[in-house]
Amino acid sequence: MSARPATTMREWKLADFAASLGKAEQRDVMRGFKVFMDAQCHQCHQVSGHGVALGPDLTKVGEKFKGAELLRQVLEPSAVIDDQFRTWTFAQKKGEEVSGTIQKEDAKFVYVRPSLLAPDNVVRVNKAQIASRKPAQLSPMPEGLLAAFSEEQILDLVGFLGAGGYQLPEALKHSHGKKP
Repeated sequence: MSARPATTMREWKLADFAASLGKAEQRDVMRGFKVFMDAQCHQCHQVSGHGVALGPDLTKVGEKFKGAELLRQVLEPSAVIDDQFRTWTFAQKKGEEVSGTIQKEDAKFVYVRPSLLAPDNVVRVNKAQIASRKPAQLSPMPEGLLAAFSEEQILDLVGFLGAGGYQLPEALKHSHGKKP
């Protein structure tokens, strides 16, 4: 029986890619898709319909962030946090705290989703009972998710995200019973 080779872990920084960032269109999008799956990105994010919509849909992330800035978002998820997915902590006058993302807010209540994994669980917080509200400075996406991947794999992931994912050629798409 052969032992599985040890995985090298590395705490990647943006500066590690200064000499090799290159152009996103030169990356292998299919290898980037494999990294997207292997790194478990699809457990919280969708790209071109692949994955789960718990966190931001990344299909158009390449329109918002380009090159080094997109790489930075992958390596440092707290650099820019989408307000829709920012966690807030509400301290109430009675001493209780409620934390989570804001689903909606009206004149009397803030509707808070404590966990993105349970999107139907919403806590209603009475605004009159809020002593303070504080935004989290850390993204729900943890840093270091790419520690086991090589520089080339991470760059391919950035290429995949920058390209908006992998699109099947029209001739290979199935209608799944839908009429054109």
